[in-house]
Amino acid sequence: MNNQNTDIKTLQKLSQKIPEKMPYIKMVILFGSRARGDINDKSDWDFAILCDREIVAKTFKNKVSGWFAYSVNLNEIFDLKTERIDIIDLNSCSDFIAHYIARDGVLIYEKNEGEFEHFKQEKLKTEKEMKKAVNIMRNKVENFLIKRGV
Repeated sequence: MNNQNTDIKTLQKLSQKIPEKMPYIKMVILFGSRARGDINDKSDWDFAILCDREIVAKTFKNKVSGWFAYSVNLNEIFDLKTERIDIIDLNSCSDFIAHYIARDGVLIYEKNEGEFEHFKQEKLKTEKEMKKAVNIMRNKVENFLIKRGV
């Protein structure tokens, strides 16, 4: 498959292999330029995954082996033939990233129907909430820099 032309419906169809190869995966969301449709020659593959933490802990000895397996398995399942895959863990990503994934992301796979809708309801922020969060983050960064004498 030519990974520049892989469409969302193809990914969704291929995602049927996830339960067998990656039983710890609860949800996969495509986000970034490929989800928005503004792909260019430098576009990578941005996937957000939600995992069952208990199954992950039993499956992998450490986080590094888990992350390596996530990338290798998604590459194989979706026949992407590329090393340009970025993966975000929805269990531990920031509220900012979760908001943008909820807003712009496209569901590729969900183990339990309604998981993505629940995620969107929980993580999407209003414009007012985002402005407040940006101000809080800005203050934290400024305080950090002041403490470091920058």
